Amino acid sequence: MNGSNGGLIRDVSAKEFLRSLTVLNGYQNVRDYCSVDYNISLDKRLVSARLSGKLNGRGLETYARSLRSDPRFDPSFAELVDIRQVTEIELQPEEALRLADELDPFSRESRRAFVVHSETQMYAAKMHQLLLSGRKPISIFSSLEEATHWICQ
Repeated sequence: MNGSNGGLIRDVSAKEFLRSLTVLNGYQNVRDYCSVDYNISLDKRLVSARLSGKLNGRGLETYARSLRSDPRFDPSFAELVDIRQVTEIELQPEEALRLADELDPFSRESRRAFVVHSETQMYAAKMHQLLLSGRKPISIFSSLEEATHWICQ
């Protein structure tokens, strides 16, 4: 939809909304990025995200802030995160703790599912699971189908 000034106006009534974010981590290496594609489904009350590249605090912070600023997002939504395309993880324990304590946009009641492929990805998901202990279930899966079935039940 175009506004009178020729700019785009977001339709906040849309039931699905796909967004892509890319955070460059440096200028020396073109492969040094964190990419996040996510979809907010109002009908399913679900945020589905796919992360790729170099996972770091800056990329996760950008994702969290983007969700918080989106009028379609509700902190009680469930989250399904596919990190199988993450090639490297650069996250210090204190940074992970700050992200979990201060920036996590989801409520304590939100169900969370992570899809992993490698041991490094599993470690990152388990660290997040540990940091968010005491909340609703956070489960880790090796297939998107299993995670989708679990999160949608």
